[in-house]
Amino acid sequence: MDCPYCQSHKVVKNGHRQGKQSYLCRECGRQFRENPCPGGYSSDAERVTTEVKPRQGNCLR
Repeated sequence: MDCPYCQSHKVVKNGHRQGKQSYLCRECGRQFRENPCPGGYSSDAERVTTEVKPRQGNCLR
C-alpha cells in the first residue's frame, strides 16, 4: 500500500477508525484509511436541504 499524499511505501497500520483499518505514513506523517467514505452530503440530501430551507425559513440545526 502507498500513501495517497506522498506515494511513499513506508506505511504502517495505525489502529482502527470507525471500524476501518487506519494507516500512518512514516514519510509525511499523515494518517489515512484504505477505502475512505466520501465526505459531505449525498446529492439527494443536498437537494432536500435546499428545497426545505427557503420554504420554512428556519435554520436546519
